[in-house]
Amino acid sequence: MENYMGIFLSLLQAIGILVGAGWAFFRFRIESPAKPRIELDVDAEFMGPQAGQYIAGISIQVRNKGTVSHTIERLELDILGLKLDAPVLPHPNADFAQRVNFPEKLFKSDNIIYDKYGYYFVRAGVQQTIYYHTAVPENIRFVRVWAAFHYRGVDKKHKHTVERIFEVGPAAGSASRN
Repeated sequence: MENYMGIFLSLLQAIGILVGAGWAFFRFRIESPAKPRIELDVDAEFMGPQAGQYIAGISIQVRNKGTVSHTIERLELDILGLKLDAPVLPHPNADFAQRVNFPEKLFKSDNIIYDKYGYYFVRAGVQQTIYYHTAVPENIRFVRVWAAFHYRGVDKKHKHTVERIFEVGPAAGSASRN
């Protein structure tokens, strides 16, 4: 009888170890609570016109929904435009075949973080808004604003991106979505 109790206890221990290992795998590998969880958004506001240009105020919201701080060392920004009365055509690149082509290159930067700062950090549970302003010619009707950053320690091919379309003009931008 004692032999059966020893076997039963050993089996119970093995099951306990397997259940614990399964929970640890799920918790730390699948859920990955220590990995950064960033929500990225972009907005635009247009002021003017002034001397044939609108001032475009671009705001990039970085919301850290994770449990660890995150450092952004490089923040890319790209603004493309579509002129007034220009035809709305599909993008010429086959990878973007169903997307509208914005042929006017208005602004492109591989990093809008000022050299003197070097980086931005976003603590866990915090929303950080990063502002940038540039000029958009008065003859542009719509802009496509694209922003991206890389997670620290992740290869440079994998970017976290956001893209939005805005109408240019007085009281346009974020208000046009309401």
